[in-house]
Amino acid sequence: MCPRYKPNKITPPIKIENLILGGGLAGLSSSYHIGHEQCLILEAKPSAFGHIASHQQDGYTWDEGPHVSFTENAYVKDLFEKSVGGELLDYPVAVDNWFRVHWIDHQAQSNLYQAPSETREKVLAGFLESRIEGNLNSTPPANYAEWHNQTFGQAFTDTFPWSYTRKYWTVEPEKLGVDWMNFYNHERMHQHLYTTTPGSSYDSSQSQEFTGYGKEFT
Repeated sequence: MCPRYKPNKITPPIKIENLILGGGLAGLSSSYHIGHEQCLILEAKPSAFGHIASHQQDGYTWDEGPHVSFTENAYVKDLFEKSVGGELLDYPVAVDNWFRVHWIDHQAQSNLYQAPSETREKVLAGFLESRIEGNLNSTPPANYAEWHNQTFGQAFTDTFPWSYTRKYWTVEPEKLGVDWMNFYNHERMHQHLYTTTPGSSYDSSQSQEFTGYGKEFT
């Protein structure tokens, strides 16, 4: 119950078929596909759309997060376009990571040749250790932390994903599921550690969609 709501009489309970916590993209999409008339969305903030938001400070516009879409799914792209009345910008994008005075192309695991040599050696050792231990043939990972450790090894996950995960998802990796993840190829990882060409898992010419309203979609 909202703290500001102070009923002065007892009211009968309202039947709610589907109660959705959070008015971000996930909550709005759930309500859309179920049917808005059958849902009630509760949002803590004074506006909807979750991380698709910006604020003004010191004369600059700050985005809450990387509100872009790299999807190739035709249904999702069409839904995005309809949601903003067709006001979308589609343009190529290059994403980089700034890591200890080194630029590493996104995704980091596919472009570790750009990382310092000591980092590459440590990551490779951790990766091979995870294979020696037979993690891929053991119990399936129960959470995102276990998935990362089994897939990339402890050294990589400690060096790269955890700071991003805690900042972006605002929770510990152990609290995230794994049903949206895939396992990574052993030979590809070894190649990406020592190759002198960009990794193939990320196409730097891939385009992103940006709405004409100044809001990007994740």
